[in-house]
Amino acid sequence: MSYARKGEDSDVYVVGTGYGIECINCLLKPRYRFGTGMCDMHLSTVCQTPDHMLAHLVKHRSRGHKVPESAMKRLRLAEHQKYKNWHKPPKSYRKLKRAMLNPNEAFKNG
Repeated sequence: MSYARKGEDSDVYVVGTGYGIECINCLLKPRYRFGTGMCDMHLSTVCQTPDHMLAHLVKHRSRGHKVPESAMKRLRLAEHQKYKNWHKPPKSYRKLKRAMLNPNEAFKNG
């Protein structure tokens, strides 16, 4: 999933990959030359959680780089979705707990 692409309103390219969330060709990293100078670019920054990438993008903004607000919103939403149901135990657990608290009610229907 792409959170931000480089363009006139963005200096960052942020995508979700199998390694985490990557800031590709990150301007906060030093420049690196591949081979005989054929390819000159920055390395990527990889964050494991949307929250860590949000902090990374705040660093970009503090350096004067353009970071779209839509990318920040999408990362906040991804962070919220990750923890949305963490406090809810599975239905099987709730059913077992109800049976333990009211044993007569649990076995009423068979």
